Amino acid sequence: MPTVSESNASLTVESNLQKQIVYSSGPSTFQDVLSDIKDGLSRTPLWAQFATRDLRGRFSGAALGSLWFIIMHLLIVSGLAVMYSKILGTDLREYLPYVAVGLTVWNIINGIISDGAGVFPANQVYLKQVKLPFSFFIFRINLKHLLIFFYQCTVVIGMYALLKMGPHMIMLLAIPGFMLLLLFLLSASLLAGIVATRSRDMNGLIQSALRFAFFLTPIFWDARRLGEYAFLMNFNPFYHFLEIVRAPLLGNYPTAVNYYACIGMTAITIVLTLFAFKYSMKKLAYWI
Repeated sequence: MPTVSESNASLTVESNLQKQIVYSSGPSTFQDVLSDIKDGLSRTPLWAQFATRDLRGRFSGAALGSLWFIIMHLLIVSGLAVMYSKILGTDLREYLPYVAVGLTVWNIINGIISDGAGVFPANQVYLKQVKLPFSFFIFRINLKHLLIFFYQCTVVIGMYALLKMGPHMIMLLAIPGFMLLLLFLLSASLLAGIVATRSRDMNGLIQSALRFAFFLTPIFWDARRLGEYAFLMNFNPFYHFLEIVRAPLLGNYPTAVNYYACIGMTAITIVLTLFAFKYSMKKLAYWI
């Protein structure tokens, strides 16, 4: 298995791949797209190693290391829950898990799409010097944020234990919901990466859109407070993805609309991503 030196900015991969890359300008096919994805999956040990290195690098030199992911999330969740429970006049015992799950799910959504938008320019040294599939870097950022998600889930589990919220069978519905979310994020991050590499202005637009979506999505407020305007949430795709994970963990069933919207958005995103990747695959290196 290839090894990675944390002090070295270059990759160590098979010797037959350590050569100057020449990108073809000819049209690519869906077979090329599938080959890139298959090649990326075949290098799972390498991008998994890179993802774990990324986490260690976030708090390199800190005594608590990766525990800061848990500490920071705990402080943010607790602060928001206490503050908004007072503002909205809700019971903190009920509101705390609502915010904890909502913010934890939102963080992985925001993190993957945000990093996806800048993934190719950020790895231009590797892309120009080492023959690696583009999907390699997408898998890397998705795994990195999945690991952060698992760290932050300990805060949710701790709060459930503190509030004596026992496990229920309905909570199992969160598993297929989360798998669907991951599939959406995998394709959305690649699509964001392609679009933002083609036009660098799109990176800033995507970041701004995510910040705006944070306030439009009921992460720490209840959509039912919109009253007669609650139907507007049906046009927010992030709301539906949030609900198919959070609702079961709070003892509620997601609605059929939630599932239809998520399945539809995932299918549309996958199709758009495949076509965008087919069009740009042999041009990405020149756009960087």
